[in-house]
Amino acid sequence: MSIRFLHQYFIVASVMFAFLVSLSVSAQVRQNGIEVLRSSPTEIVISYTPQFEKLDTLITTTGENVYLPRIVGASVRSRQFGSPSILEISAPLAVPSPFGFSISTIQAIGVQRIYQKISPVATPSRNGEFLEANLICNPLLYQASIPHEWTSIQYGGIARNIHIADITFVAARYDASSNTIEIPQKIIVTLRLSGATTHDKSTKNDFIVGNVLNAEQAKNCIIEPEQSFRKLTDNAKILSSGKSVRIGIESEGVYKIDASMLSKNGITLSPSDVATVKIFGNGGIPLSEDASVGIKNVMKEQPIIVRTKQNGDFDAIIFYASAANGFEYQSDSKTIHHFLNAYSKDNYYILTYGGMPGLRAIELDESLTIVNRPTSCIARVYNEEEVVNAFNAGSGRTWFGRSVDNALPQVFTTPLPNLSRSGSIYYRYSLAHRSPTDGTFTISENGTTVGTVRLYGIGSGGINYNDAYAWSGNGTIPSSSIANDGRSVLKFAYAAENGNTSAAGLMNWFEIHYPQVCVASNNSIEFYTDLGVSGGTEYSINGFSGEIFGFDVTDRSTPKLMKNYSSAGGSFLLQSDVPTNSPKRFYLSSQVKTPRLESTDIADLRTSYANSDVIVITHSSIVESANKFKEYRESQKELTVSVITTEQIYNEFSGGMPDVTAIRDFLGFAFTHWNTKPKYVLLWGDGHYDYKNNQSQALNFVPPYESVNYEGSFDETGTFTSDDYFARIVGNDYKIDLAIGRLTVPNNEAGLWMVEKIKHYETNSEFGDWQSRITLVADDGLTTHGNDRTLHTNGSEVISRDFIPQDFFQSKIYMAEFPTESVPKGRRKPGVTAQLLNQINSGTLLLNWVGHGSPRVWAHELVFERETTIPLMTNLNKLFFLTAATCDFSRFDNGDQQSAAEELVFSKIGGAIGIFAAARPVFPGENEIISQDFYSEMFTRQPDGRYPRLGDMMYTMKQGHTSANDEKYFFIG
Repeated sequence: MSIRFLHQYFIVASVMFAFLVSLSVSAQVRQNGIEVLRSSPTEIVISYTPQFEKLDTLITTTGENVYLPRIVGASVRSRQFGSPSILEISAPLAVPSPFGFSISTIQAIGVQRIYQKISPVATPSRNGEFLEANLICNPLLYQASIPHEWTSIQYGGIARNIHIADITFVAARYDASSNTIEIPQKIIVTLRLSGATTHDKSTKNDFIVGNVLNAEQAKNCIIEPEQSFRKLTDNAKILSSGKSVRIGIESEGVYKIDASMLSKNGITLSPSDVATVKIFGNGGIPLSEDASVGIKNVMKEQPIIVRTKQNGDFDAIIFYASAANGFEYQSDSKTIHHFLNAYSKDNYYILTYGGMPGLRAIELDESLTIVNRPTSCIARVYNEEEVVNAFNAGSGRTWFGRSVDNALPQVFTTPLPNLSRSGSIYYRYSLAHRSPTDGTFTISENGTTVGTVRLYGIGSGGINYNDAYAWSGNGTIPSSSIANDGRSVLKFAYAAENGNTSAAGLMNWFEIHYPQVCVASNNSIEFYTDLGVSGGTEYSINGFSGEIFGFDVTDRSTPKLMKNYSSAGGSFLLQSDVPTNSPKRFYLSSQVKTPRLESTDIADLRTSYANSDVIVITHSSIVESANKFKEYRESQKELTVSVITTEQIYNEFSGGMPDVTAIRDFLGFAFTHWNTKPKYVLLWGDGHYDYKNNQSQALNFVPPYESVNYEGSFDETGTFTSDDYFARIVGNDYKIDLAIGRLTVPNNEAGLWMVEKIKHYETNSEFGDWQSRITLVADDGLTTHGNDRTLHTNGSEVISRDFIPQDFFQSKIYMAEFPTESVPKGRRKPGVTAQLLNQINSGTLLLNWVGHGSPRVWAHELVFERETTIPLMTNLNKLFFLTAATCDFSRFDNGDQQSAAEELVFSKIGGAIGIFAAARPVFPGENEIISQDFYSEMFTRQPDGRYPRLGDMMYTMKQGHTSANDEKYFFIG
């Protein structure tokens, strides 16, 4: 292997750039013992031969010896902590359709039985900065354990244009009845396939996925694009080439925009322009995360009222605008709950003019037989303050409110306008705490108990990797219990058990649903029809002054103007046909509000196709550096690059609202419609979990996807951030369809430096032996309270032996071989740090770390520290690429603190050119496998003899890695 040849094609800066997909079975699959014995369009026979290396002896927290087979490529994937481990291995398989496959026969040959107790699934715990795995056997789970079937197959989703199923083999299992570990000598499975079609194999198809077992059959499993998707651009003609404005909305209401407001933003409408004025928006509701919905994303135009002067000149626009919060009906539970938009405190709309005529609001005049005339309705108010993130280190979308001390209850006073004294008030609430012991909230209204909520301690069940515990409850009291002034005085008192007086509770949210007389308050009223109401329904509502506007806002993005059947001043007579079990929502107001306006950028993404191989998504404030990158990359004349800003995407795919799903939907649109399909995505910008700047004031250049809200235990191993979400555009699955990476640019200066660093790496790196050297660094066994034994060294040795070509030199820095020094703050191994720095500064093409870690350090002995080690790396002419099988080393989404991974990449004196590592706590078994597969794909030649660039191998590797652990792994650089 030529060193210069490898260096030419193994360049991190070209991560997203080149696409030559191998149709051969990858080395990874062959080495791990999975092999296709024979195949046809209707049948495939696959064998799996576990490569059993040794039986590791482990010790539980109670001192009991347990055993875990070491089998190449197999790992423990279960998250049922304390249960018997099951070692599994999987591989992707191209199938004709989601239902076009089935297992015909399974044969296990020569099962080896080891009469020992298998190790339990490790229970995670936090110790300082580190994740530690405790072996705790749960007797009930062991007794109830039933041996799994040797083979299973499950539909995995669509990878670009191929249906993929994941076939899983059990490499080792536990039989509780005989207390034995079972390892098959060989498993042979026959699969039936149906529905395959024949395609012209001579036709070039760059999008056939590699790394499937039956690559040749994959050519007959190609999915033809839906023609209906091609029609989604028709509505793009409604955009104009003139100026546009973004409308900011703080609260729900009827809004007015007049000519002077538009003039201040550079827009003067001629009489001929008036008919073409349009407003687009999604009603403050986040976009659907369902990919099948996202790929059909269209701009939603909202009907508006446009008024002109007698001479035809423009006068004003009047329209209903939703807030980014409120109440919504949930059809699955048939209940009404409040919501907060996760991405923005304010709602936004886009106003344009020109082109086709815009939609106008026309009064609904229904001829109805009235069967219902309610005089009251249910009013709803809520309180949800977002003060602290649910996770100590920050993650996900859940935020808690103010603290509730043991001795100091929180009291919330809420006006209940037009309260009806007959009926009941319904309360719903969610509460949390971080106490290691159980705690209880007591909720009372004006001295009347509403309910209690018991919260488990976050250390319960032997798991102390939990940061919080939250639970919800509800209660009902008579509306007559409210004080005479018509105000709710709701008290939340918290008490921790076992005398834990230092513990405190946390507010999450509460709702009050109360009976209300149908009278406007402050010239407006909003309500849902009761669930029991259906058919022709009439509400007579008084209390208005001035012109009254009424809207059916059941669909917030498509308000319907209601006719006022009342001739009396200050009154609105509303009539509507209400469907059974499907309440309608109405908003009436005579108060006209004024929105914020700001000029914005409409790039016409839906009609002006970039047709580029590479999409760079960035923020307008750092677009200069992104364009410099584009110029450099296109100067190599291999690939075309387009630069798109998040503002441009939000304007056309989420109505001007910040929404991470808009990025995914835009990529889906480009993948579906562009003549040159994009293959690579580079997110050019830093991002963080604090979408609404609740705590951090950092700019969210390209926001990441964060895990969704939930209640119960807030376990750090269960939360995540993932850029894979943006690349999952075809099918509702976890298969990425585009290669994706991120360069966490924090400002334009840093972005411009990174372009220069990339150029330097590709054109001015020092030539030498370092370009064929791989350095393997492994943790020792000792943790704070336990011992991982040879876990990390063994993992490194497997990569050394099975996944690195013999053409490469290897340098090994194994901590177990270095002496330990005791210092006041713990153990240290300065010799490891010295040798690590010496190797880095001498030069190494690849650096691999296996062991404990955090965003700041490696190992309990702190052999690598962000603050002190990186400044000593002076290898600018010999930059390395780092793979780190460790916890949250690449936790980039903290807006106020860069991770060590980021500092390595942005270092101006050396460091790394790119990093593949996790952004959240991860588990060692699966870390080991994804690292092995990374190296396997990296060194699998393509048909033309070249090695794949990282973008290609990342895409291929991720097809077989879609678990919750795997999606925490990012490419940064």
